[in-house]
Amino acid sequence: MIADALVSANSVYHFEEIIFSPTLYLKYMHDDLLSVIRRSKNPELKEAASLLKRIDTRELYKHVGEASIHK
Repeated sequence: MIADALVSANSVYHFEEIIFSPTLYLKYMHDDLLSVIRRSKNPELKEAASLLKRIDTRELYKHVGEASIHK
């Protein structure tokens, strides 16, 4: 779900571009990024903030997937 929130926030932060600029990377990629997204009033981050709120309230995805491992 965190990955989905970051994909949703990509329209604002443009992660695919800032990874090539150390200055921008250090400006935006920090330990508090998820909290910044959560508190943001930017309408473009509303979906990302909603996903993060669901994580906080433990309204997690019901089923991620499964795999069978045979010997």
